[in-house]
Amino acid sequence: MVVLSFLVVLLPLFGTCLGSIYSSLLLNEHNRYRKSENAANMQKLVWSPTLEQEATAWASKCSNSHQQNGRGENLAMQSVGEDINVLIKRGIKMWFDEKRDYSPGRGFSMSTGHYTQMVWADSKQLGCGVQICNANSKFPMKYMYLVCFYDPP
Repeated sequence: MVVLSFLVVLLPLFGTCLGSIYSSLLLNEHNRYRKSENAANMQKLVWSPTLEQEATAWASKCSNSHQQNGRGENLAMQSVGEDINVLIKRGIKMWFDEKRDYSPGRGFSMSTGHYTQMVWADSKQLGCGVQICNANSKFPMKYMYLVCFYDPP
């Protein structure tokens, strides 16, 4: 009698690169929202492994702050407990939903900065990283920290 055992190990994302499933999800969601803007000069984003590595390294610090390294960036923090796909989609949707507060020609606004970065027509590359972070003074429970970098900003 042969007994087959299968061990399924679900590894939370602890500062590891996302892999093709999540990178495809992030890229497709970004491009779907960007396409909805109907801008004549909107670039289709391509995935950048270099930006992914940099975003992953930044996310692993759980700093909950912008890197401010001269590139475009978006951050999202959400409590864990749901499927990573749901959390990623929700984070991207939160950024895009800032559109409701956007007025063309108004200049930069903290309330619409995620949205404007997402749909910045000249951005060509995207790379994101995810980290599961422990509770801290800025976020009182375990959370997913999503970091996306854009180039050019």
